[in-house]
Amino acid sequence: MVAIPQELIDAIICELSIVALKSCSLVASNFRVPSQRNLFHFARRLPKRDNYDAIHALMETSPHIASYIGHLEIHFPQHKHGVRLETLRQILAHLELRNVRQCDLVSSYLSQDFILRIVSPALVDFISRQPLRKLGFIDTSDIPAALFLQCLDAAPTFYLLSSYIDPNVKEGVTPWPQRRILDRLELDTDSNSSAYKLLLQPELAQHIANLRTLVVAVDSEWSRKFIAAVSPTIQHITFRHLADEERMEGYHFPVLQSVQFDLPGWRPDCMHGLIASIMASPVLAQITITLGIARTLASHGAGGVSQLDLALERHPRQPQVTWRLSDSDVYITHMKMKDQEQRFQEATALLQINMPSAHASGRLLVEKFEDEDVWYLD
Repeated sequence: MVAIPQELIDAIICELSIVALKSCSLVASNFRVPSQRNLFHFARRLPKRDNYDAIHALMETSPHIASYIGHLEIHFPQHKHGVRLETLRQILAHLELRNVRQCDLVSSYLSQDFILRIVSPALVDFISRQPLRKLGFIDTSDIPAALFLQCLDAAPTFYLLSSYIDPNVKEGVTPWPQRRILDRLELDTDSNSSAYKLLLQPELAQHIANLRTLVVAVDSEWSRKFIAAVSPTIQHITFRHLADEERMEGYHFPVLQSVQFDLPGWRPDCMHGLIASIMASPVLAQITITLGIARTLASHGAGGVSQLDLALERHPRQPQVTWRLSDSDVYITHMKMKDQEQRFQEATALLQINMPSAHASGRLLVEKFEDEDVWYLD
């Protein structure tokens, strides 16, 4: 019998579904290890509401499984569930759990005192052992400012998604044994400006001194001040929920290389602000505009698109512009594939007509994407 090269087995297994991976893990040892690595790489919703003991038992009987986890999503139990909390702390303390690259902290129940006294000590020990590249809070309210600031030093990428900070609690967290330099910051909501206010304090400038990539919503005075503060070092920026035109002026991005605008639909009134940010970036090479509802281009007559074409022609670098279009939103899921393709072709033609300079020079690209690509992390 001719042996199948392990590289080929690994490549095939990477393409399999969860059900198929479970079956493959039972075939032979050379299938079991890569199958288990793929099965347990993303431990989503760990622990779930009622499986704390099961997860802990799995790690005790098969400790190597813990070393396969690369992306960990932790849902903290409510304070009243003391038994689950103790099991969670044992899971986080597992010595084989040491290869986590991304960690999502999820909870809407934790009080400040609970986080500082019970959750934080376990997290400090856990995170200090991991080669983290990404760390963030999701759907978490009343995050103590101390814990927020500490997490900024825990991984090169930090994100705050639908989460809110209490700026009044600035003490009570043990510093990390080794500080990691923050390179990418993602803030998807500005209904609470505490994150910006904290980071703009002079004594906290070290946290953002090396920031290179920023994903941000521009919808308040504090967010605009923050963008201005970090603009000298930003090389890549994504604007979500683009504000009215007057809020986008006054920026200067001396080293910005790429900019992305994530818009649910096309609004001609945002074009002035969009152009203002582009013209404030002398070395800009790439512009990406995503539209969650492509048909809004036709309904608004692509208003303002020709202005963008003229601005790009005057720009010293004449950057490339990529339009990412989607019509797969929930309101038109009943559309036939042929109709969706027709809408995409019509939108593409509309852009080509309204951006003749970029189109003629090959700097205009139009592509399709799925809506979820815009709103979630890479």
